[in-house]
Amino acid sequence: MKKFLIAFLSLVLFVGVVSASDNVVSGTVYKLRDSAVVSGADVTVVCNNNIEKTTSDYDGSYAVFYSAGECSEGDKVKVTAKKGRLYGTTVETMSDFGLEIDLAIADVFVKKVGNEKAKLQLSGFVDDYDQSVFVHLNNYGQKSDATLTVTQLNTGERYEEKLKLKKNDKKLRVFVFESINLIPGENVIELFAQAGGVRARKYISYYN
Repeated sequence: MKKFLIAFLSLVLFVGVVSASDNVVSGTVYKLRDSAVVSGADVTVVCNNNIEKTTSDYDGSYAVFYSAGECSEGDKVKVTAKKGRLYGTTVETMSDFGLEIDLAIADVFVKKVGNEKAKLQLSGFVDDYDQSVFVHLNNYGQKSDATLTVTQLNTGERYEEKLKLKKNDKKLRVFVFESINLIPGENVIELFAQAGGVRARKYISYYN
């Protein structure tokens, strides 16, 4: 009986030592707008690619546990919480005594994809060395077929190019006209692009 009691106490002590070595990431999830606690939020904690998930309690609190080998002092810990359209994330450093993170989450408005129109931005300049026309076309939307037209208004000389734009694509095109009027402001060049039903237009000149 005495041997059994000693063995049992040794087992309890061993379990206690293992638990003491765990690192806990805990905190409270609340709304950024009014600081109200958020219950039922999905909380994901990532440390060294070790992922722990939980749900915030009625008072917004949450907690996950890592063994010392999975997440130790000095490791980066990323915590994400979301509920419906509320979302928030932060990255902190694990301490020797665990980590407490109160995470504010805010409304996130998700844009519809697929039918989203392209958003175009045009810019350009005339090179002061060889008078080449540099045109930058940025697409801040979904992929789309595009047309880029560059016209020298004082001569009517024109270039047109068909493009295929990827999502968030950036294009650089260089055009050389037969003649460039180097009088500042008199050599006006029209840049025009259209893609996915959206148009963009800009005028540039030498010394622009």
